[in-house]
Amino acid sequence: MKDHCYTEEAIRLLRSQKHDVVNYLQVILGYIQLNKGIEAQKHIKSAMNELNLKGSLLRIVHPKLLISLMTQIDKSFKLGIPLSIDCQNDLKNIVVREESLVDLLEKTWDEFIITQLKQPVEKRHIKFKIDSEGSFIYKGTEFFNYISKEVLNELNDFSVKIGYEVVYSDEFLIIRNIIDKDIANM
Repeated sequence: MKDHCYTEEAIRLLRSQKHDVVNYLQVILGYIQLNKGIEAQKHIKSAMNELNLKGSLLRIVHPKLLISLMTQIDKSFKLGIPLSIDCQNDLKNIVVREESLVDLLEKTWDEFIITQLKQPVEKRHIKFKIDSEGSFIYKGTEFFNYISKEVLNELNDFSVKIGYEVVYSDEFLIIRNIIDKDIANM
């Protein structure tokens, strides 16, 4: 994605966030006017949860990567896929082209979203974590029942070209940085 596209996407995200906050406030106001305090509280908790999840990524120092991840998270919310996010690393020490990493993570998110949309609504869920080592960990309900080996191989082939590797089990897909590990072992 070109720089101007990231700027446009950042503006779109800000507009979307503003719209979402105004919408949350209008719904809460409506519940209060109808004396439905419990529903208002539920809606406030839902808004706080969404803002906290997105806020945990704000420690990432790479703007294009941050915008991309926020866009993917926004897409998941809009599709009704529940999320858990845990960001333990600001990624300031990664030794890879940011655009290449963005491409890899966007491909991975897209695959995870597709697999979750194949699930019954009550089973959908994506857990996303950036661990202290700078690995990207995805977990999705029955992910490996809905993703092909070809797609996994494509993700791995692409990741290896940029210094990462894809490791997976029945429940997790991990994108690990192997360049930093190789440098540390020199």
